[in-house]
Amino acid sequence: MNLVVPILAPIGVLGLTRFSHDATAAKELMSEAVKDGQLYWSSMAICSSAVWELCAGLEDKHHAFPHALLQFFIVVFGLIGIASVLIVALTTLQGYMDRTHKAAAAATAVAAGTAAAAAQPAPAAHVPGAQPGNPGGNTTPPVVPKSAMVVVSIRLTALAAFLFAGLHSYMSTIPYK
Repeated sequence: MNLVVPILAPIGVLGLTRFSHDATAAKELMSEAVKDGQLYWSSMAICSSAVWELCAGLEDKHHAFPHALLQFFIVVFGLIGIASVLIVALTTLQGYMDRTHKAAAAATAVAAGTAAAAAQPAPAAHVPGAQPGNPGGNTTPPVVPKSAMVVVSIRLTALAAFLFAGLHSYMSTIPYK
């Protein structure tokens, strides 16, 4: 469960990009989601473990677990897990779009050949959307800055870990009926 859910959930969501992009893009996105190793993977694994343990607690007839509390935390961990899956999909898609725009800009520059070199704008010219390192302004702005995604991933994973640790400790102290 800890390996299957974190790998298959984002791949399944990224597989849906076949409807908005071509099949090659969908396959590339799915492989990148597995190899990039974003921090959300651990959040998803923690959440799936927590839901598993909570469901086992609901089925346990020998302990007096408060079912409403267990059900509440199943929803909480489910939402954290779903958020992690969606964020992995969005960040991977944004990376793909950035690379696609860079490749298109490079292909355009090569196709233009030496005529483009002769017709370069003066250094003082400003291109709307231009960024440092990308004077042509060919990339789409990121949905969320990468630095913010790192912070969110650390906080989301830490939240899931602390909740799971506290819940596990609580459940181990409940006496038998």
